[in-house]
Amino acid sequence: TLANNEVTHDTTARRFTVATDLALTKSAPAGPLLPGATLDYTLLVTNIGPLTSVGAQVVDVLPAGVNFVSATGCTYAAGTVRCAIGSLAAGASRTFTLRTTLASPFTGTSPLVNSATLDAPGDTNPANNTDDATTIVTVPPGGVNNIPTLSEWGLIALTMLMGLAALRHVGLGRR
Repeated sequence: TLANNEVTHDTTARRFTVATDLALTKSAPAGPLLPGATLDYTLLVTNIGPLTSVGAQVVDVLPAGVNFVSATGCTYAAGTVRCAIGSLAAGASRTFTLRTTLASPFTGTSPLVNSATLDAPGDTNPANNTDDATTIVTVPPGGVNNIPTLSEWGLIALTMLMGLAALRHVGLGRR
């Protein structure tokens, strides 16, 4: 019978509070970058100590004009990247690279400032848990950065075709 098929598990989504100091350093290219360019953010988490950290995460809300592409060890939802740090011994570091692209046309502000924050329960020094990276974005006049053009030979061929069309038109008018 199936009457005794019952299992009970105690689970929790609670993260452990650890009295240690984690520090976050964020970096990105200074620019200038054009709309559509790849923009990689580097997040470096360092455990200053004295204990091993467990359960911390980096939270990065991407600013307007930045599109998420990928980040190993991280998740992305609704404009926010979250990177689980896992167990990090005192003196150790963990690096995350967020690959993004600039929107084209670019809809954000320049300079582009992106902030990331450590969410570390029990952190003894929250003053070093947030860092910014600033990138200059150059938006061409009118917001257009890729105007298709013809090469020198393309212009010569176009001019010849237009000349032939004009001669044909003149020739048809004389009949």
